[in-house]
Amino acid sequence: ANKDVVDAKEPYLMFCGSAGYFDVIKFIIDSYNKSAIKNTKKLLLVLSGSDAQLDRVREYEPNAIIRTKLPYNMLVAYYKHAYGLMIPLRNTTEDIARFPNKVCEYTAAKGLIITTCYGEMPYYFKNGENAIVAEDCTVEAIAKRLDEIEAGKYDVEQIRKNCYQTGLDNFSIGAYKNKLYKFLVENR
Repeated sequence: ANKDVVDAKEPYLMFCGSAGYFDVIKFIIDSYNKSAIKNTKKLLLVLSGSDAQLDRVREYEPNAIIRTKLPYNMLVAYYKHAYGLMIPLRNTTEDIARFPNKVCEYTAAKGLIITTCYGEMPYYFKNGENAIVAEDCTVEAIAKRLDEIEAGKYDVEQIRKNCYQTGLDNFSIGAYKNKLYKFLVENR
């Protein structure tokens, strides 16, 4: 079989981001490789970046499946078919101060979000309820959660449903339509 082919029958964990953030990608790869999940799930990295940046990732982890320059509809298809969608936020000013749009895409895709407890994430996501949330942004903490997923600790389908509902309740324009209308009408 071609190792570059990923389809819905072959479970995979996915990260989408820039190859320029090599430290984050290395962290994801190291966490994945430290976990038993690597025995049953592939690692798909959808990356943007220069050829040199992409080559650096390929050299670091030749077994990862790397996709680049995907049309948006194909990216969404990868989100929807992923077993898990990784978005580890670090305990850095940069990550604490941002809320990635990718989180909205992940919830809309009914994804199993695998993240950390930093930034805005703990205000919206609780471990085992609507996401898998590591206690820290370390290889050990993420690998522990990946091992727990692999061991069947979580009701993955319920977490996916709850994650999707979190997206509808908090990130969908429909969630703010009435609030925005009320705000605009009352503050004329």
